[in-house]
Amino acid sequence: MRTFIDELVDKVWEEQGSISDIIFILPSKRAGTFLKQAISKKAGKTIFAPVVYSIEEFVERISGLTYATNTEQVFELYRAYLQTGSYDKESFDTFLTWGETLLQDFNEIDRYLVDAKSLFSNLSAIQEINHWSADSEKTTLIKNYLSFWENILPIYQTFNKNLVRKGLGHQGLVYRQASVNLDQYLGTELKTHIFLGFN
Repeated sequence: MRTFIDELVDKVWEEQGSISDIIFILPSKRAGTFLKQAISKKAGKTIFAPVVYSIEEFVERISGLTYATNTEQVFELYRAYLQTGSYDKESFDTFLTWGETLLQDFNEIDRYLVDAKSLFSNLSAIQEINHWSADSEKTTLIKNYLSFWENILPIYQTFNKNLVRKGLGHQGLVYRQASVNLDQYLGTELKTHIFLGFN
């Protein structure tokens, strides 16, 4: 039985003539392995292989950034947290209890290209309203909490800036940077791109 990849290789071979001038983008590295095997079987001789990327590798290439490890991200986020604002900061151990959640939030903001300035401005205002009380004076804990929310945008900006300066990014930042660089990439990369295996 012929697989989808076998059929695709035959079709591309017929239409393009030379498969070495094509860039294939697949959902995973594993799928790329199967594609390379199908190309090798079809060629039956030594040829220049096409470029094969997983979608993550392709986005990473366009962005010009490398994916930071989770550990690197946690330390960079804590560094950004310490660099931003003049309120009392928590220890690294305490930060770890909520830092991972903040990393996930920053990742989602960038992955979906959300306007971070508007989002954080609204969140800060909501937190201020939630802790507003006409009768009582704010405790130090509440003041620090509200200061954190007032500084969430600078923390986010400092975190991303520090990562980019090192040529690194979390998944969302890599996606955001790729969307910024896309026109430049399309202007310089003249090979045919084939995306396959996506729903």
